[in-house]
Amino acid sequence: MEQHIEEKLALSVIAKKLKLSVRMLEYLFAQTLGISPGAFYLRLRLQTARRLIIDTRLSMREIAIRCGFNSLPSFSRMFKRHYQQSPVVSRKQSAERPEVY
Repeated sequence: MEQHIEEKLALSVIAKKLKLSVRMLEYLFAQTLGISPGAFYLRLRLQTARRLIIDTRLSMREIAIRCGFNSLPSFSRMFKRHYQQSPVVSRKQSAERPEVY
């Protein structure tokens, strides 16, 4: 999943690569992590987006594309739902923090 942030893989493809059924993949995620594979994948994509927002000056559209979101509004909505603030506010707050060396 980490190697396919930009081009999101279907769960069926991931399961096939692991030689598992989709149902078994879902079961293992639920038992091990307590979340679905889809929720885990979304969290990975949002964490990557957050790093790009804080560490780069890429446009929000470019970050959305690099993190596998089909549209900027969809990306912004999901980011805000996960982090309780918009991507723009996250960038602004990170720019206001002093750098620590």
